[in-house]
Amino acid sequence: MNQSFIVRMNSLNTTISIERIVIAFILTLQLIALAAIWFGPPWTFALIFFGILGTAVLVVLRPIVGLFLCIFMLFSTIGGVYLQHAYKPLFLLTILAWFLRALHLREIKFVNSSQNYLIAGFIVVALISAFFADNLDRAMSMTGSYLKLFLFYFIAIMIVSSRSEIKPILWIMVTAGSLAALIGLYQTFFGAAADSQGQANFLLSTRTETLTHDPNYLALITVPLIPLAVGLLKIDKSLLRKIFLTGLIAILAGTTILTLSRMGMLCLFFLLIMILYKERRHKKLVISAILAFILMIFLIPENVIEGVRIFQDFRGDDSVQQRLRILNGGFNMFLDHPIFGVGIGNFLTQSLHYTNTLLPRLAHNTFLEIMAEMGIFGLVIFVAIIFYTLKDMSQLQKFYQAQQDEQFLEFVRSIRISFLVFLMGSFFLTAGPITTFWMLVALTVMMKKISFDATLSKANNY
Repeated sequence: MNQSFIVRMNSLNTTISIERIVIAFILTLQLIALAAIWFGPPWTFALIFFGILGTAVLVVLRPIVGLFLCIFMLFSTIGGVYLQHAYKPLFLLTILAWFLRALHLREIKFVNSSQNYLIAGFIVVALISAFFADNLDRAMSMTGSYLKLFLFYFIAIMIVSSRSEIKPILWIMVTAGSLAALIGLYQTFFGAAADSQGQANFLLSTRTETLTHDPNYLALITVPLIPLAVGLLKIDKSLLRKIFLTGLIAILAGTTILTLSRMGMLCLFFLLIMILYKERRHKKLVISAILAFILMIFLIPENVIEGVRIFQDFRGDDSVQQRLRILNGGFNMFLDHPIFGVGIGNFLTQSLHYTNTLLPRLAHNTFLEIMAEMGIFGLVIFVAIIFYTLKDMSQLQKFYQAQQDEQFLEFVRSIRISFLVFLMGSFFLTAGPITTFWMLVALTVMMKKISFDATLSKANNY
């Protein structure tokens, strides 16, 4: 009798009590927020204290909450700027909470995936190439950036273990990226640059950027999130959420245009073609997408069009000519150091010698930079990660088609389009250490793991 009572109490602790704690936590924060507004600064500090304390409790109880918060910080760019001192403790607490929980439940097991072995090999090659670097400090700094991303990748694929956790991740990525876009739009229209340049010229002279102050980087955040938002829009049945997602898609697309990024424009056009091809059987959606695109063209201010009209003068554009010199110099860099490259993170320091530019330059091409910095081994491993990820996506698509799982079939199709768009952008930007790429790889591995576990469980039941 006592044993059955204990079992029921344990079950209660893992289900109902956690839900009550979450509800109580949210209500407490709302009350403290109202008090902070009403009574002033002392209550603001109380809000911060209880917010940190409540968040820590939630993360300890449910490590997936910590992962959700980390993803939000990374994709909104807030974690890297305003909350950089909060992100690291949150991430470490998430790792500790997951490890202790997995140790208690005896659920620690390595996720068997080709990408995992390749990433381990990529780390080894990066460390070896660092020994050949002239600038060891920069090599170690870039290696550290990759190691942080890979640690996040491995923790993410280990924590996520349920179908129900995939959809919230996609929602968080889309909403957080939209927040980054809104911050960029606010800076453009209401920031200091807009005030100083005047309303007539500020859009042409001030490109929309985000907290990282890089419009190209912002475009590489916003464009790959659009197909994820479209996927969520298609499977959602709530009219309010559909309207909300439509608004987010408009924000992401509009922000991409206002970055004046040629890479962003090309990726946006490429994305439109892929979505139209993917949804060619849904005539209403295709017509709506075409009308929205035409409307967007008419709504673009003339000075913004002037900012991207450089496509018409390819040979005369100084930026394009500089990119060509960098491309040629990067190949020469690789030919001089074909095995392990000039050292990870050292393209910038070596560029003056090889590219004949006035200032040190990045490769503005992910594949070229990896090839020049880490040699043939680094490039082969990176391409292999892409190959196996696309292969897994294709297998997942066939699996969900066979299972007639419309929701996850739409998810994997959207993730695949997002991945392809990002790869296109990576030909024009150094995107290796950008979170989006590794998050899309992680999502593919998560879905494969969940599908395999579900199939194995069904087979064991028989």
